[in-house]
Amino acid sequence: MALVERAWHRASAATVLVRRAPTAAKERLAHIPQLAPVTRILPLLVLMSLYAARFSEVSVASLRAFQQDAYDLSLYDQGIWLLSRFHAPFMTVMGTDMFAAHTVFVFLLLVPLFWVYPHTALLLVLQAIAAAAGAIPVYLIARRLLERWWPALLLAAAYLLNPGLQQGNLEQFHVEAFEAPLLGFAIYAVLVWRPRLLATMVALLLLCKQDDALYVVPIGLWVLSRHHRKAGAAIITTAVAVASVENLVLIPALLNGVPTSYAGWWPFQSLSGTLRVLIRHPGQFLNFATGQGRPFYVWQMLFSGGLTALAAPWVLLIALPELAADALSSNPYLHQIDRHYAMPLAAVLACAGVFGVARLPRARWRSVATVVVAICALWSCVLWGAAPFSDNAPYVAATDTASVHAIDALLARIPPDAVVSAGQNFVPNLDHRRQIYMFPTPFKQSYYGNPANDGKRLPFASSVQYLVLPHCIYCDGNLGESAQQVFNSIAAQFRVVGAAGGVVLYERAPPK
Repeated sequence: MALVERAWHRASAATVLVRRAPTAAKERLAHIPQLAPVTRILPLLVLMSLYAARFSEVSVASLRAFQQDAYDLSLYDQGIWLLSRFHAPFMTVMGTDMFAAHTVFVFLLLVPLFWVYPHTALLLVLQAIAAAAGAIPVYLIARRLLERWWPALLLAAAYLLNPGLQQGNLEQFHVEAFEAPLLGFAIYAVLVWRPRLLATMVALLLLCKQDDALYVVPIGLWVLSRHHRKAGAAIITTAVAVASVENLVLIPALLNGVPTSYAGWWPFQSLSGTLRVLIRHPGQFLNFATGQGRPFYVWQMLFSGGLTALAAPWVLLIALPELAADALSSNPYLHQIDRHYAMPLAAVLACAGVFGVARLPRARWRSVATVVVAICALWSCVLWGAAPFSDNAPYVAATDTASVHAIDALLARIPPDAVVSAGQNFVPNLDHRRQIYMFPTPFKQSYYGNPANDGKRLPFASSVQYLVLPHCIYCDGNLGESAQQVFNSIAAQFRVVGAAGGVVLYERAPPK
């Protein structure tokens, strides 16, 4: 009898579980973000595709027309190619290890792509796609907070219109383009609380660059403020630990005694110098902070998002350390909106802008604010951007010309394993080789290795087999009189083997 009762109870429990199964499944499905109808996603995909296509076209065309600079396209192009061929990633273009310039370990993920399609243009296309992908988290955050598709689409479009994003996209090749979507998805993961997604984005961010703790630590503080204390503390601890190892151990070891130039970017040359001037001479610090167009740069970045980021302090905090570091840098290169440093900031400010719009108490106000953001973004893009309708729109270089084809044929005469020194506009088209230098290096060191050796002839100068130089070296703005003098001193060692499109190919002459 007891056996029968136990069987009955078990059968009853199983029946209850079966009845509850659909409800439990529905509860689980309720936690999974539902896909929007295709008709609502399609406009976003179209905008992203137009952006990626446009900036891929401009970038690749400039490469094909020999208008891309060696710095910083060739640095990573040569490094990734070397890794794909199982060589040490020593960039002979710069004279340092690829991970000593910046700890761009995330580029290891690009190495397998070079096994399939080993072309420099691939990096430029991937950069445009990565920048465009930053619109996805902006859209998802807006859909979550505003619960309507058209404001989400407008705010994602405002991100794509950001002049800092567009201009940075055209500045050779940089890891900052990949930081933009990673930061956006990290912010989205905190909003909807997806710990695994957040951990993945944080890990990838810390693999991008040695100073990305400036973004990650504020993310950890935001997580702490949302009562996820252990997760927030773990993020902060990890970011500080990784940054310490990279900046204090790894980079010095890879540089092997070569001083880094980045220390000179601090205001007043160092952190201690900055604090000393700030405390003892606040007026001098204020004059410095308001010089070189620094306030205008901050205004450009905030105005591009309609200033709505100011209403979301916790998200804005993620951008503030890097924005302050760039704006206060003694190097004016960092606080110009047409430089790559603005790309990740554009993503964070766009996300913060969505939070700012969502804080408005009425739906009508939120709609008006969304339209204002879109108008400011469009206005900024016209004034400072790189879209086809911008005031300073970049042109698409002509590549199907007799001159370009002639130069291509000329460069094809260089053996793939030959050691080359070339003008910097030709280096990106030749850097898939073990040794390539930017003329006048190595005959006279310039922008290479240890700056203490600048102006010296390097020991391996005699190994250079080919020179690729403009017909008029002195007339080329990237080379100039000093390079002409260097060439004059070595001209007898080389002979002309071809010329086309204003470019001359020299081969080392056999010894007499």
